Amino acid sequence: MTVRTFLERAGVSYQFAIPKTKPHEYSPGELPFITISRQSWAHGLELAADILKILPEKSTDEAFRDFKIYDRALCEKIAEDPELVTSLNYLLSEDFRDGLTDSLMEGFAGKSSQIKVYRRLFRTIKELAAVGRCIVIGRAGSCLTQEYSGGVHVRLVADEKDRIANMVGAFKVTAAEAKKRIKKQDKDKGTMVRTYFRRDINDPLLYDVVWNTSKVPLDVVARHIVDLTEERFNNRNKQVGADSGSVQ
Repeated sequence: MTVRTFLERAGVSYQFAIPKTKPHEYSPGELPFITISRQSWAHGLELAADILKILPEKSTDEAFRDFKIYDRALCEKIAEDPELVTSLNYLLSEDFRDGLTDSLMEGFAGKSSQIKVYRRLFRTIKELAAVGRCIVIGRAGSCLTQEYSGGVHVRLVADEKDRIANMVGAFKVTAAEAKKRIKKQDKDKGTMVRTYFRRDINDPLLYDVVWNTSKVPLDVVARHIVDLTEERFNNRNKQVGADSGSVQ
């Protein structure tokens, strides 16, 4: 099944020009995309922005043009779904509610159940990755797209003191309050991955690379990720070409 067929069946309106230099049409998940899992305040969004700056310099292939970041844009898409009753702030926070709290929010506040929201979120992430040319930040992107060959999966970590300083600088809160919020955010992210995928978010085997942004500058990390993404895509195309040439 090609990307075009996949989109038609999924009912997704998304235009993508297949590179004319390629003799074949790509299947879902073969075009390049990146997922970034991160400890809270380890600079996931900043890294994605650096990757977008570098991509046009590194490749002239159409498959690497017009990449988009899906963090807030992803949450906005889900919040606008008429079949859901949820808030943008809730989606951005990545809070994970326990069963009782979720039942109360659904029963008394009229909110959509957490599982319903996440199912829609997960489906959207898979659709985006199937088309490619995107950077998905958080929300179990790596777990959801392991079967897609075009993906590069990244995990960011950083020293706690640096992450606290990042939050203090952004929100003007005390160090104690920042530490408390960061611990909750990391716990909620881990609980979500464990609940829905039975995996440990800190397991390095979920990712292609793990970077410590306290030790390595973001621009260096970004260049390595772009190189890896390009190498994986080009190697895949070489293999396809070799396989095609061997068929008589």
